[in-house]
Amino acid sequence: MPKGGATSLIPVYAGLREDLDMFLKAFLDIRSQRFSDYKRLFQQREMMLLHNGRSDSAEIIEFNEHLLVSCLPYMEEKICPGTPRCLEERLLDLYSLYTFFYTQAAGHVVKIRIDPDSSRNFRQFTKLLLELKIYDAYMACLKLCEDKAFKYVAFLQVFDPSQFKRFGAASVPKPPIVLANVNDPFARFIHSTSKVGVKLQVSGLFS
Repeated sequence: MPKGGATSLIPVYAGLREDLDMFLKAFLDIRSQRFSDYKRLFQQREMMLLHNGRSDSAEIIEFNEHLLVSCLPYMEEKICPGTPRCLEERLLDLYSLYTFFYTQAAGHVVKIRIDPDSSRNFRQFTKLLLELKIYDAYMACLKLCEDKAFKYVAFLQVFDPSQFKRFGAASVPKPPIVLANVNDPFARFIHSTSKVGVKLQVSGLFS
């Protein structure tokens, strides 16, 4: 465990945004709106490897939470005020939400955290897909809603200190062993809780 304990660990979702941006660029290059083309690209780029390297349950769950939440910004109608987002980019978000949600490892399935703004964007996008007759994307929306894949929250980020994850680190660090005199052969028993150390302390030898 590095100095500072679990608080100084590299986040389990480090580099996730860069991976999704590269995947977005590749999807835009194929100029498609179909889930079949998305699936083929997803397999070619081996996107499932994003889950590798995490064995602790807390790490897997937190990574899944951030992975799903990181997809939501691509669904927004505008990149920034006055700059609309293209339909293919929004479709990538939907397909990614659908794929990553249903490929979670058993026992570590989390719901998609969604705030009021993201919920409104999702509903409006669902209506737009029906109007444009992009039925494979529209059915993905219905499937997510039918399976109750969303968890409605006030904020996408978690601010509850009780949800802080230590990734298996000890809650109370063990105190270091202190030797009063390294040249004294009995010094190691001074702070010992063993039977020998207790007997020596009770006898008053080290009082």
